[in-house]
Amino acid sequence: MQYKFLSQCGSTQSEIKKLIKSDGPVLVATGLQTQGVGRRGHKWEFFENSLAFSFTLKPELPITLNPLMIGVLICQFFKEKFNKELLLKWPNDIMNSDGKKCGGIICELFNPQTIIVGVGLNFTENPYGHINKIHVSKNFQEQAPKEFYQYLLSNLIKEEEKCILSWQKLCIHLEKKVRISDENTEFEGLFQGIGEHGQALIMTKEKIQQVYSGSLFIL
Repeated sequence: MQYKFLSQCGSTQSEIKKLIKSDGPVLVATGLQTQGVGRRGHKWEFFENSLAFSFTLKPELPITLNPLMIGVLICQFFKEKFNKELLLKWPNDIMNSDGKKCGGIICELFNPQTIIVGVGLNFTENPYGHINKIHVSKNFQEQAPKEFYQYLLSNLIKEEEKCILSWQKLCIHLEKKVRISDENTEFEGLFQGIGEHGQALIMTKEKIQQVYSGSLFIL
C-alpha cells in the first residue's frame, strides 16, 4: 500500500491523482481539507478534528454499486472497532444513530480499472451531524483511514445480491416516505430498497419508480 498523510491539503481527491502510477492500492489522508468536494460538485465542509481521505479501488462490482458497498463497510468497521451504530441514506450518505448526516462518499472513475473513492466523516458537533464520543487526535486522523482501508481491502463484497441486501439492512429510510428530486424530475413515495444497479425503488401511487440519481429527503 502506498500511503501519504498530509497535515493540510485542498482536496485528497486531487492529491491522490498525483500518486497513482501503478495498479497497487493508494491512500491519501489529511488533518485539514480546505477544498473538499461532494457529490455533483458541491463543497464538502470540513470541520475540525474530522477525517478526510481518498483511496483507489479496483471494482469487483458494477460501478454504481461500489459507493453502496463502501458505505456498508464503513458501518461495519465503526461497529466492530468502536461499537458505533451508523446507518446509510441513499445514495451515499453516512448517518448517525440520531438520523443526522455525519459523513459522505464520493466515487470517481479514474480509468476503466480504477475508482478513486473520497470519504469524509465528521466527529465534531456541527449544524449537520457527527459521530460522537470518539477522541480525534492527529494520530487518529493518520491511523484510522489506514485501518479502514486495510479493513475494506480484506472484506470487499464481491456478490451483487449480498451488497444490495447488506445495504438495505443499514438503510435508515427503508419503507419510509421519501422524496427524490433532481434537476428534471421528482418522485415521492415509499422507499422499497435498491435495484441491481443501485437505483432507488420508490412506490408511488401509480407504480414502482426506478430512480438512478438525485437527492433524497425523508418525509
